[in-house]
Amino acid sequence: MLHSFYIILGTILVLSALLAAIPQISYKIRRAQLQICFLRVPVRRVYLTQIMKISKHRVPMAEKWPNTLFPSKRILFIQINPKSPRWIMITPEQRYVFKARLKREVYYAKKAACQLPADAVEPSADDDNDE
Repeated sequence: MLHSFYIILGTILVLSALLAAIPQISYKIRRAQLQICFLRVPVRRVYLTQIMKISKHRVPMAEKWPNTLFPSKRILFIQINPKSPRWIMITPEQRYVFKARLKREVYYAKKAACQLPADAVEPSADDDNDE
C-alpha cells in the first residue's frame, strides 16, 4: 500500500516537472546562429548559413522544440540541410515576426559568407512566401 503511494507520488512529481520545463525553452537569433536555449543555456545551435527553408507548413518528421503545450498557431519549421531532409520545429511567440527576422538574418549571414545566388533579393517585411 505504501509502495504504490510512492509510485503515484513520484509519477506526479515527474509529470509536473516535465510540464514546468516546457515554457523554459527559448529561441534566440545571434550573429551567426539560431540558438535553442533551455534555462538560458544553449542546447541546440543552427548556423544561419545552413538554413535552407523557413516554413509554417507542417512536415512529417521534425526535431521538435516546443515551448508551449498547445503550439497549433505558433509552429515554424526550419529546414537545415538540403542533402538530408532535416527539419526543426520551433514555436516562437510571434511566428510571423520571428520568421521575418530569421529570414533577414539568414540573408545577411549568407551574403557575408558569399553563399547567395546572383539573383537573390533581400527579403521584405510583406514577403509571405515560404522560402
